[in-house]
Amino acid sequence: MASEGSEASRRELLMRRWPDTLRSLRHDEIMTAIDDDDWQTFRKSLKGLPTEDKLDQLYHYLHKFFEESETNYGEFFVREIRVVNYLNALKRGGQLNYNLEVVR
Repeated sequence: MASEGSEASRRELLMRRWPDTLRSLRHDEIMTAIDDDDWQTFRKSLKGLPTEDKLDQLYHYLHKFFEESETNYGEFFVREIRVVNYLNALKRGGQLNYNLEVVR
């Protein structure tokens, strides 16, 4: 079981590693970003996972790509829209609170 200190460190890391999830996304940019077979396959692979595991997978989806392809900012931006949209869905679904803390 995680100690209080390590749980606080994990929450702090979560807050630093995510894009600004409070920013508004336009409907057209969301629809364009999510209209992608690879994204839909990835998104479906998250179903049934604990929220913490979903967050880890989303982090790697976004940041591992950036580390491997530092110059492809356009694709990174599209991935960021997908991740922000997914995080917002987790908040709407009650899995995360608005501080990006796992609720369930």
